Amino acid sequence: MLLKGKNAIITGSSSGIGLATTNALLRKGARVAGWSRSATPINSENFQHFETDITSIESVEKSFERTK
Repeated sequence: MLLKGKNAIITGSSSGIGLATTNALLRKGARVAGWSRSATPINSENFQHFETDITSIESVEKSFERTK
């Protein structure tokens, strides 16, 4: 399944399942907004990191606006 032209937001993109999911989506051609508290070790034109603390509604709202 190709995801070229599709957009995704992944929380916890800096490690573990979030990082693995981000990499899988990028391999399939998706554009990914990675939300995490620490930097995500990905260098791709289809990836943008947004520092986000999902326990804070203000942080989530800010990242959502920046992602749009």
